[in-house]
Amino acid sequence: MESSSFEEVNRLVRDELYEHMDLEFGKYLAMNLPGCGNVIGVRLDDLKEIAQQIAEINWKEYLKHAPDDTLEDVVLQGLVLGYAQGKLEEILAYADEFVPKIDNWWVCDSFCANFKAASMYQEIVWEFIMKYMGDSELNPEWRKKQQEVEVSIGQGGIAVGTWQDMSDDFRLRFVAIMLKCYYVNDRYIDKCLYAFEHMQDGGYYAKDGVAFGLAESYFVFPDKTIDYIKNAKFEDRILEMAREKIEKIYRLPKEDVERFAEALTAAG
Repeated sequence: MESSSFEEVNRLVRDELYEHMDLEFGKYLAMNLPGCGNVIGVRLDDLKEIAQQIAEINWKEYLKHAPDDTLEDVVLQGLVLGYAQGKLEEILAYADEFVPKIDNWWVCDSFCANFKAASMYQEIVWEFIMKYMGDSELNPEWRKKQQEVEVSIGQGGIAVGTWQDMSDDFRLRFVAIMLKCYYVNDRYIDKCLYAFEHMQDGGYYAKDGVAFGLAESYFVFPDKTIDYIKNAKFEDRILEMAREKIEKIYRLPKEDVERFAEALTAAG
């Protein structure tokens, strides 16, 4: 694609973003995403519609040349990856370029919730996610090496990102939210709980992500989650954040909230 062509595409996308601008929503984002940079103020549903249109045309060329000028530009890239159709190896290579751009919870959570390849190819995407555990024992040396397809695509114009390019806070939140969204199931619940226990080193947003993961685990597998918490070493802060989510977001019955609270006491 010639320079003039993708510049025109970027201009059309930017015009579309401004057509959906919501000033009040923009103020909300600016207040809740400190340091997120320029904000237009486009709601997620509108961004998804734009992303679907892009994905149907030429998602690879768009992602190669997409700007990072605004919060919405970055969110849009993540959403496009969720709708992308093609070889899984290529989608993951482009995702590897995108993930290190995550520097706030909205970019992280919107990308994770929309990355449907994780539902269809759980085993392969699990390996992809575990790279972002960094030096954890969950990320052995062989997995840290870039795969041939990633290298070849990188040489073709995509600079493949790595976990070293990210802050611990959002690297670990990315892992936690991906596990919450796609892996709290019969096959992966034990691995998820083990991963949650071994990813408590980040800051507030990482801990919040782990708390979300524990809340989801308790919602789906209450007995297994309680048993694990009682014998694990979770920070009190993370467990309390999980309890609050169980009560206020998942809105579980009072007796279920109290049962989780009792497990916190036992764990302490």
